[in-house]
Amino acid sequence: MKIRGDFVTNSSSVSYILTMKEDLFDRTVNMFDGYNSERGSFLKYIKSKIKNEGNKISIDGEELFFMKLTFGNDDINHPEGYSEKNFWLDTDFSNIKDDELDELLKLAIADGQDLLGIGATLIDSSYF
Repeated sequence: MKIRGDFVTNSSSVSYILTMKEDLFDRTVNMFDGYNSERGSFLKYIKSKIKNEGNKISIDGEELFFMKLTFGNDDINHPEGYSEKNFWLDTDFSNIKDDELDELLKLAIADGQDLLGIGATLIDSSYF
C-alpha cells in the first residue's frame, strides 16, 4: 500500500471521458503552432489520440469526439521537464519524448490542468 498526498491508494484507478469539438480545438492548436511548436505537438497528440481511439457523435448537428481513458496512479511516470505548478508555462515540452506523451496527458488530467479545449470528466474512481 502506498500513501500519496491526502489519500491512500492500493492499485487505485480512475476513469475520465475526454471530449473534443474538432474545429474549436484546431483553433487552439493553430494558436500554439504559431509561437510554440512543442506545445502544439502535444495538443496534436491529444487530438490524434481522441480521434483514433475514441468515437464520434453528433448532438444537435454538432460533431464531437470522445473517449474513455482509464489509468492507475501507479501507471503514471513523470517525464523530465514536467511542471505541475504552472503546466503550460513551465513544462519543458521540448524535453518530452514521443513515448512520454501519454504519461504527460495522464499527469495533466490527474493534476486538473486546463487542456485548452478538451473536456475531462471524471466518471469512475477507486480513490474515494
